[in-house]
Amino acid sequence: MSEIVEPMVAMKISLEEFVALKAFVSWKGTMSEISSGNKYAMRAMLDELCTSLHQYYEQNHPNDLSERFGNIILLLSSVFAAGLQFVESHHEVAFFDLWQLDSLLVQLLKCEND
Repeated sequence: MSEIVEPMVAMKISLEEFVALKAFVSWKGTMSEISSGNKYAMRAMLDELCTSLHQYYEQNHPNDLSERFGNIILLLSSVFAAGLQFVESHHEVAFFDLWQLDSLLVQLLKCEND
């Protein structure tokens, strides 16, 4: 988790940047589950999100626009890596039946625990 939190603290991430990061994660995280016809609309929304974030930086951080925008994009890989690690560890728990997983968590992880 430190690979996510420490860069956020170091760059003093704003609420707007945090919301944009969450939106990127939400949109990119579901991209693989969307039909090819709807992917065009999702890509358009991602482009709009990038444009909005860029406009925010132009107004609020014009001197370090590129650096801040890049840092948000680079944080995505850390977020997805941490998410993958979370899913893998819970699949191991389910596979080896180390302890009973909450049914909602099992449903979220899409793993059968029978």
